[in-house]
Amino acid sequence: MISGNFLIAILIVYYIRIFYGLFKKKTREKKISINKKLEDIRKIPIKTIEQQKEFIDMKYPKVDYKFSWRLVLNILINIVVMIGLYMIVYRIFYYTGFNIGFWWAVGVLFIVPVLMNMILRRFNLHNDDFTIFMRR
Repeated sequence: MISGNFLIAILIVYYIRIFYGLFKKKTREKKISINKKLEDIRKIPIKTIEQQKEFIDMKYPKVDYKFSWRLVLNILINIVVMIGLYMIVYRIFYYTGFNIGFWWAVGVLFIVPVLMNMILRRFNLHNDDFTIFMRR
């Protein structure tokens, strides 16, 4: 019983983090513009090499990695925030008496991301998931 609550709490914390990132206007606008460009390129039936390279560069942008102590500090802060959010969600489950079985939680883990992506697709903020293979 407890393991189902664990999986659901992790899912909730994950979506809290995603939606917090989407509240930043600059990040949201960048994601919308990239998704529009990717959809335009996907509609082209036969792509040139340049269009394929452009698609890959937009979908998987190159990141110049440079080590800095600030990066380590940001990672530690993010870990602490995520653990804190997890503890808050888990305590809410505990005090409300919410218990979900493991297999129900696994089902929720498969269904909720698809539903969230369908909602985000309406605002052109979606990420690619396996439903991209089901499109025409």
